[in-house]
Amino acid sequence: MIASWRDKYMFVNTGQNRNVLVRLRKEGPMPPAGSLVTAVGFLSKTTFYARLDNALVRKDADPGSAVETPTDISARETLSDGNAKTRINPDLNGKLVRVRGTAHTVYRAGAPDARMDLECDGFVVPVEIGHCTPPAPGSVAEITGAFIMETESEYEGLGFSRIRGFSVAPRGQSDIRIIAAPPWWTPGKFLTVIGVLFLIIGAILVWNVSLKRVSDRKSRELLKEQQAHLESRLRVDERTKLAVELHDSLAQNLTGVSLEIDTAAKVLDESPASTKTHLTVA
Repeated sequence: MIASWRDKYMFVNTGQNRNVLVRLRKEGPMPPAGSLVTAVGFLSKTTFYARLDNALVRKDADPGSAVETPTDISARETLSDGNAKTRINPDLNGKLVRVRGTAHTVYRAGAPDARMDLECDGFVVPVEIGHCTPPAPGSVAEITGAFIMETESEYEGLGFSRIRGFSVAPRGQSDIRIIAAPPWWTPGKFLTVIGVLFLIIGAILVWNVSLKRVSDRKSRELLKEQQAHLESRLRVDERTKLAVELHDSLAQNLTGVSLEIDTAAKVLDESPASTKTHLTVA
């Protein structure tokens, strides 16, 4: 067995440099890569390769086999010949290859069908991560695994199909090698900083609006206090003015009236005429 992915697919090498794609009847645990297996299924052939469908797989005693040396490939050389024409070599299907690129989006992490985008030479190469731990986005990684040629579905009754692209299926975690850690300044961090700045600006605007409301309320309260103080001061001034006027005019008149009445009372018995005069003055 060369490699497996999605707990349902595997490539097996028949020993004559022939790689066969095996699609299992149901998903389940796979034997480790390099195991000697027997696969039984329904044989079908496409334009480029043979396939066993609805298969059952048995792990046999492993006598040991030579380790295949991975082939270094470039996405640009594999996918384009300079004239925008696909030129994937069908002979690579199922062989071990090694590709280097920048890790990007991971889909369905932790699931059997987890995938990762690897940007290589301006092209995006899908990598069947499966249960392996993917490299951090932005890091430069070297992926070793089985070359999976992806074709369009064959039309019913026609014996040919068209190559659409390829993906890589690592055999295990050891096939994922980190060459360079992701840069500190990433687009995600840039967006985070922009978001934080917008939050700070929003907080400052809210704070300014709150301060303005508090300032307006304090100004109104101070104005009311000043107005109340002015009204109290005016009342005190009015009372003082009234008191002065009473002291200077009415109080003196009342004092004179009192003196005339007192004098009239004193001379009441002695001189009625004088008493009448004093009362008239009063």
